[in-house]
Amino acid sequence: GDEGLWEGSLFIFDDRMKVDFSKKAKVIGECEKCSSPTNQFYNCANKACHKLVLLCDACAQLDVSKGCGHTRTRYNNAELIG
Repeated sequence: GDEGLWEGSLFIFDDRMKVDFSKKAKVIGECEKCSSPTNQFYNCANKACHKLVLLCDACAQLDVSKGCGHTRTRYNNAELIG
């Protein structure tokens, strides 16, 4: 695991996308397509969507012509607040 106060990577708003606090940073993110551990953000390939999504390296290389699916919510059991 991590050494220090933080777990995982910190998302940042520049071309680096993330910063790890140590070489032993724990991967706490989950690939949106296959649920594999990942800490890498990618822009959605759908030009109309262009959301940032967490994807593993394998899923980031898949054919994206099938559509992004970001119009659906991933968390079907999430409680809506507000």
